[in-house]
Amino acid sequence: MKMRSHYTTAVIVLAIVLAAGIGRTVLTAQAKKTVWNGVYTSEQATRGKATAAEKCGACHSPTLLGGDLAPSLVGNDFIGHWYDAKLSELVDKVIDTMPADAPGSLKPEDGADIVAFMLELNGMPAGKDALKLEPKAALEAITIVKKP
Repeated sequence: MKMRSHYTTAVIVLAIVLAAGIGRTVLTAQAKKTVWNGVYTSEQATRGKATAAEKCGACHSPTLLGGDLAPSLVGNDFIGHWYDAKLSELVDKVIDTMPADAPGSLKPEDGADIVAFMLELNGMPAGKDALKLEPKAALEAITIVKKP
């Protein structure tokens, strides 16, 4: 009877250790999600292009390449400023502070669409799921990085 008890205890301990390792692996995989994993849809970027032309074009130009009043949101300027930031920070910046002449006036979904357009302009691939603002933790788990 004692042998069976030790065996059962060993199996339970092994199961706990394996479960902890699998959980850590899943969390690590989630934490390493980047903008290169297809975090927006093409349709969303298309909507974002139209909204950006209307809401961002006066300062950043309709193509977001920058103007006299605001920097480029494309290429080295973009990645240099946002490198290693969480995507949630970029989304919050757009929604909370843009456009400069009416900060916070963008609808959240318009802000998400504009960010999708920015990602598209920077060569980051579209995916099958739209960029969603909730849950916030999902946005915080996506990092802006240079092309792998």
